[in-house]
Amino acid sequence: MHITYYPKIGIEIEGVSLKWGLERNVIQRLLGNSHTSDDQIIDLSSHFNGDTKHNIHQRRDIFKYFKNASCLFFLNYDGDNLLFDIEIHNGVDIKLKHITISFDDDINLVLKNIKSISESFRELNNGNYFFKDLNLVVADEESMGGDGNNLGYFYCSINTEHLEPEF
Repeated sequence: MHITYYPKIGIEIEGVSLKWGLERNVIQRLLGNSHTSDDQIIDLSSHFNGDTKHNIHQRRDIFKYFKNASCLFFLNYDGDNLLFDIEIHNGVDIKLKHITISFDDDINLVLKNIKSISESFRELNNGNYFFKDLNLVVADEESMGGDGNNLGYFYCSINTEHLEPEF
């Protein structure tokens, strides 16, 4: 299975174009309703003296199989149910400009390939790498709780300001 990532524009999943800001119900219909919705409020008020304004309102669609392919990716939506990021965990080859990366690739090869198209690279923490100009993060399997040095996580978004305070 292939996903093409177009920084600042959106993604294409097996020929279906999804631009950042597209409505959730439209995306669900375009992708054949092959998802599981996972909407929840993560209550953080106990950490903020009962203040609920820090709660996280998670709105996402989980894809474990898409067009008969085993994979795991999440489409995440903002408070208005508009697409704002995607998290990919396995089963997908990702095309970006002239490169293709795979979850079978060693993270060092992934980094080398992405660095060939981006100069704004920074390691966020051990095993997590941020490319500001591409609005993306990649991580190795070990930093995601697994074993190994292969690609374990790919994250891209319309906006990565939350990752930039120290950039």
